[in-house]
Amino acid sequence: MFHKKKQKKIYPLLIALCAFIIGAGLFFVFQEREAPQAAEQNSAPQERTAQDENKPIINEHDGITEISLANAEKIVNKPSLEQLKEFRKRSEELVKEAAESREKKIVHLRDAELEVLPLYTFEEQKRGLIGVDFLPKDSGMLFVFQMDDAGRGFGTKSMKFPLDYIWMNSDLTVVHLTKNVPPDFPGTIMSIWPARYVIEANVGFIDANGIAVGDVATFEHIPH
Repeated sequence: MFHKKKQKKIYPLLIALCAFIIGAGLFFVFQEREAPQAAEQNSAPQERTAQDENKPIINEHDGITEISLANAEKIVNKPSLEQLKEFRKRSEELVKEAAESREKKIVHLRDAELEVLPLYTFEEQKRGLIGVDFLPKDSGMLFVFQMDDAGRGFGTKSMKFPLDYIWMNSDLTVVHLTKNVPPDFPGTIMSIWPARYVIEANVGFIDANGIAVGDVATFEHIPH
């Protein structure tokens, strides 16, 4: 009788022990299967980050879309007073040179041709498109500065129509695009990368012609 009672006590212990062994085995099996998946998941974001290093930087706000070249060179220029005087003199020479040339001033971007009015002096650039009722199709304003600078701000106060902006550095590489800027936008339009040339074109010009950061422009009959 005592032997039977002892057997009854042992059976639950054996069952519990077997359940523990089976459970532990299943746990280790699942751990081995999940480990490679976890390693893949952990490595995937790093791979995407490496791939995204050269992708354009896109920022959308207030209905405006800004696209920047990811790996543009950061250039900091602080001209001296003497340099500023030279720049002003050079600007006046460029105005005269442009006036003497009667050919159309053309900027080539991809397959697009944009007829532009180059603006060289501070007075011309400050006036820009203020008071202008419209831009003819495939035409625009070209702001020509004397060096790459990231501190140039544009406003659309007193503008009468929306604009696209194309920013290019000294090598004529497009480093920044600003699309769908409304008239009387309260903020300031700027490029995060230094630019020497800025084009104001009709809204939709960038998308219609597939202009992208990294594109390289050519100038025709444009002193610079």
